[in-house]
Amino acid sequence: MKAIRLVSVLLVMSISAPVVWGSVDMPCDSVLINGQAISIRADVEIDSTAFDGSLWRDFTDFAFLIRVNAQLNHPNLEQGNLLVQTNNTPFPEFSFELNSPFSFKKYKQLNYRAGVTVGFSSRFIEDDLDPNLIGFNYNGRNVVQIILVEDDLNNLADTANAPFVMKPNFKINCGIEWHGVMRRARGWRVGTMVEYTPVKDQYVEMQVLTLPSDQWGDIESNETYEVDEAKTNFLKLRVFASWSPWNTKLFIRGSALWSPTKTEGALSLGYHF
Repeated sequence: MKAIRLVSVLLVMSISAPVVWGSVDMPCDSVLINGQAISIRADVEIDSTAFDGSLWRDFTDFAFLIRVNAQLNHPNLEQGNLLVQTNNTPFPEFSFELNSPFSFKKYKQLNYRAGVTVGFSSRFIEDDLDPNLIGFNYNGRNVVQIILVEDDLNNLADTANAPFVMKPNFKINCGIEWHGVMRRARGWRVGTMVEYTPVKDQYVEMQVLTLPSDQWGDIESNETYEVDEAKTNFLKLRVFASWSPWNTKLFIRGSALWSPTKTEGALSLGYHF
């Protein structure tokens, strides 16, 4: 009799259990502990990176540098009956530039860059030539213009320095650069940029006076010189490499400039801020 009751109880429990458990409403983010459904909720806040001025400034490097240039393919001054002069930059140039990554999240090593350079270079001022100019000469230190002094008996000549004057020279550049981040590359930056000069460089050819004095009166002043625009370029390509110790903002940079008519090397000292 007891065996029959035990079997009946087990049979009832096996039938009712799926109904009881199936009747409990349990959301997919809930668990059942000791017969009670406990809801689990997680609040996740997604912070998106917005492009604003402060973020751009955080990822942007500014730099100020002083650069000394040396032209490598400077033409010879004396070329037969011609004296040839190009723009000369004897004083250091000053540059301000910036660079920033193309992406704030990826590839921070690759940066775009832009800058402006100001300095002084010698320029040939045609308007300052003497109206009685008959030619040029080189006295061992400077190029001089030879000026006709008419005389009833014999033509005479006087001299004055050729009008090469130091003028402000502006340059604009833009390009890309790569920043080293690994241990052996820390502090290194290499890149390339296109440099644009709003005022084109000069290539001046001046005629040396070789005619006898009795023919000086026949010389036209504007035929004694030529500013050849075809031998200079507005655009130039510059490549560079700079290095700085890991714990300082000072850096040194070597660069080379190339155009079809000009090759130049430069050494710079700068500061990142």
